[in-house]
Order: sequence, then structure tokens, then C-alpha cells
Amino acid sequence: WWDVKFDASGLVAGAMHSLCVDLDGLAGLAQGFVDAGQQLYVTPVLELQKPSVAPAQFQALIFRCEEQCAGQVTGNPTALLATACDTTDTSGISRAQPPMSTTAVPVRATGEASAISGAWYQAIIDASQLTVGRQYRVCIDMDGPLRTR
Repeated sequence: WWDVKFDASGLVAGAMHSLCVDLDGLAGLAQGFVDAGQQLYVTPVLELQKPSVAPAQFQALIFRCEEQCAGQVTGNPTALLATACDTTDTSGISRAQPPMSTTAVPVRATGEASAISGAWYQAIIDASQLTVGRQYRVCIDMDGPLRTR
């Protein structure tokens, strides 16, 4: 396995991007970049306010985004918790599959700006069917059911 770190700030958040590699590197053989056949999702989420939720209804999942994560610019984003995010499902209306995931719910601005940068957003989720102690991912569909991206 290789570990690669790069600056993704110029990529569109909330979208899939192709990973391209230059197999000969700086050797100067002029092979150039080729598609590695892997897709990467660039998340708009920079930080979670609290990295856990209780196994109950009406749990506030609060997160910080650098750019706008809700409103007219992005459509009507939705979020859910899942053991793995299904990037092929672009419907924005995913139903819960307990204990693997919650139902997708609307993302709303909290009205609070971040002291660092960006702003805070929230999604009120029903985590009552999730497994205590299991790790879940925050999955966001930036355009929600509108499918503009």
C-alpha cells in the first residue's frame, strides 16, 4: 500500500474525482498522467462538533464546512450515518438500513459562524437503531434529491 497526501483545496467539495498518477514520476520519460481507475470523494465536512451520538432519536449531528453546505447554492443537501457511504446512490433520499445506516435527513445551517473558518451545519438524525460502540461515517449528498451535481 502507498500513502499519498495532497492538497485537495482546488477540487469541488461534495463531488467525485478521478485519481490520476504519473507512473514514471520525475524520471522525465514523458509518460504523463494516467487514470488509476479509482474515484475519490472530496468531503465538504472539515470538523465534527462532537464525534459521537447517543442511540436515540433526535440526535444533532453538527459539523463545520469551509464552503456553503446548505442553501440555494448547493440545493438541499442530506446527511446520514452509515458504516460505509454509498457514493453510487445519488438520490438524496436513502432509507435507514438498521443497524448499518440511518435515514437521510436535511442539512440546515445553525446560524453560527466558525471561529476558525466556514460555518456550522446540522442534521437531526434518528440513531436509535444503530449499534452502540460501532464506528459510523458521516455521509452527505450535497445536492440532495435535486441531483444537480
